[in-house]
Amino acid sequence: MTSPSHGGDPEFESQRAHQILKEVLKKVKPDQAEVERLERFARFITDKIYSAAASLFIEIEVMLVGSAARGTWVSGEHDLDLFMLFEANQTRAELELNGIEIGKYVVKQDYSDEEFYCISYEKEYAEHPYIKAVFGDRMGGKYEVDIVPCFAVTDPAKIESAVDRTPFHNQYVLSKIAGLEDEVLLLKQFMRGIGVYGSELKRQGFSGYLTELLVIHYGSFLKVLKEAANSWKAGMRIDIESHGKYEGADPLIVIDPVDPMRNVAAALSIENFGRFIDGAHRFLESPSIDLFFPKEPAPVEIDEFDEIASRRGTRFIFIAFDRPPVVEDILYPQLRRSATGATELLHREGFRVYRDAVWAGRHHAVILLELEVATLPAIKKHWGPPVWKRRHAAKFRSKHEGATYGIHIKDGRYLVDIERKYTDAKDFLGANLRKGTLGKNLKNADFAIIEGKKIFDLLEEEDFKVFLRTYFEPRLTT
Repeated sequence: MTSPSHGGDPEFESQRAHQILKEVLKKVKPDQAEVERLERFARFITDKIYSAAASLFIEIEVMLVGSAARGTWVSGEHDLDLFMLFEANQTRAELELNGIEIGKYVVKQDYSDEEFYCISYEKEYAEHPYIKAVFGDRMGGKYEVDIVPCFAVTDPAKIESAVDRTPFHNQYVLSKIAGLEDEVLLLKQFMRGIGVYGSELKRQGFSGYLTELLVIHYGSFLKVLKEAANSWKAGMRIDIESHGKYEGADPLIVIDPVDPMRNVAAALSIENFGRFIDGAHRFLESPSIDLFFPKEPAPVEIDEFDEIASRRGTRFIFIAFDRPPVVEDILYPQLRRSATGATELLHREGFRVYRDAVWAGRHHAVILLELEVATLPAIKKHWGPPVWKRRHAAKFRSKHEGATYGIHIKDGRYLVDIERKYTDAKDFLGANLRKGTLGKNLKNADFAIIEGKKIFDLLEEEDFKVFLRTYFEPRLTT
């Protein structure tokens, strides 16, 4: 719900913006009881990790990192990142083995008489494996915990793996963030609201660390928005410590204060970079709490999909793969690469893709192709050599002598009309998809080419139907 703009009066808009920010903070800032509860659990799980390491005769240091350590976590999100720092003289294999052993020891304990208990856990993989667990308390609360091994290096320039850099990030932010925590909460919620928060490769947005650095650099939530609206453009470069050596060509370059060769914003797509600038413009021009808390998108059901597709006048083709057993950060780049490959394949044949999108669920990985040209004539042009290239010209004439539609001369070159093998995009894709560029884990995966509303026969998941809604109605329209 958007209030009237009062003719764009800057003073009124400023007052309204500050009032909205107060309302947002009431919703996203944890109260003292919630803070104390999370701190209690953090001490509990830290003690359990130390105890497990001692039982296994392994020496480590445990460090709480991330937003929980820095006071920049949003109410209701009880996520803890516990890093186990191993001596740098250990091998990578020892680190991985011992890290998993400690993690499993922690989550497999008997918690029947404890205040907190383990609900579930699994082994996850980043640059090396770690334990991801969900804990509960006797009051119904839940806590997600990542128990991650890393090397205790003394210099970020000498890291063995990407996670070794995280403790340095933690120390840097803690040294700068005091008094700015609320500004970070506002920026995180704003980015969530407009759909650009999260650096995972499914989202390609702003990471939590990046939001903290932006606030540290500019000084407040509103100053971040004003700078984004007034001075950001593709290639924007921010170097807080003035020591950066990164030379990439990303949409936004924020030099890591602890690693001058790294861009903290490397995962950010040009689309989400643009969405953030657009969101900044919209909030500054007409402040609205809806930008922070948009309505949840309603799923698109089969009848509505059919009506929308008919109104658009395009044709929808879905490539539905059996989902390969890989994590989303591996799967989504491969899906996007495969969508580009399928589009190029279709374009070379004469079909035209209007837009594409990708989605992955529990059992399937899907490429959506919206085509503006999905059927082609029965014939296509096949060009021959210039008529004055005697040897090639004779060979071409001989090959196509008696062609159904005859041989023509156009602009000095021979031209013959030949019949297409495929006149329908769905049939063409079914026969040729594997000839295009596919992601490594999708090359041999079973797939089906499904047209239009028939996709609902295969996929009934609410998440897929919500994906369709966001395709038709992007967050930009919030």
